Formats: sequence, structure tokens, C-alpha cells
Amino acid sequence: YMGGATGKVQGWDLKGDWIYDIGTHDSPVKDVFHVPDLQNSVVSAGWDGFIKFWDCRSNQPICSNNIGQKIFSMSVSANLLVAALSTHQIITVNLEDVLKTGQINPCLTVSSPLKY
Repeated sequence: YMGGATGKVQGWDLKGDWIYDIGTHDSPVKDVFHVPDLQNSVVSAGWDGFIKFWDCRSNQPICSNNIGQKIFSMSVSANLLVAALSTHQIITVNLEDVLKTGQINPCLTVSSPLKY
């Protein structure tokens, strides 16, 4: 899966060697990750401040949340999503809660120790 400056979230079918569109952000896409516990799904983060969960079979997001700042970096591991924001904050989201409620609510917000 990939995203870029065009704002598109895309998948790449390696067997058929073709690229397909999954969805879009209003600004460049910073990161895209597969969500292991949610079949056929990916999560993307963009400079538009949105974190969006996508069903790869549809071009509509399953859920999305405007964090309010550019998302400079994001990572997904097991049942946690961690994002670094332009305001020097780091948010953590429990993916199990997203699966249950359909809402993206940070369970922890901390100030980054990196200031520059």
C-alpha cells in the first residue's frame, strides 16, 4: 500500500502488476499501513490532519477523524497506532476500540521530548 503527494491512497496488486485507488486525502499522504485485525483494511494519515481507515474494496473510509494538525509520522503495531503531530505531540490510539466503536479516539496524548 502507498500514498504520496497527490493525496491518493493506493494498493498495488503484485500478481496482476497493477495499481488501484483506495481513497484520497485533501493533502499529501504521509503513511499507509495494513491493519492485521481488520481484514481488507488499511489506515492512512495525511497532512490534512486526518487519520482514515479504509476498506480496500471500497473508496469510502470506514471511519476518519480530524486530529487538527499535520501528521508527520504514524506507525501501527499489534493493536496500537501511534502518530507524531506537527504540534510536537504524540497520540496513541487503541485499534481494538476503533474496531468496536468505529471512532478514532486517542487514548493517550503526550508531549514529544523532541522540540526541534
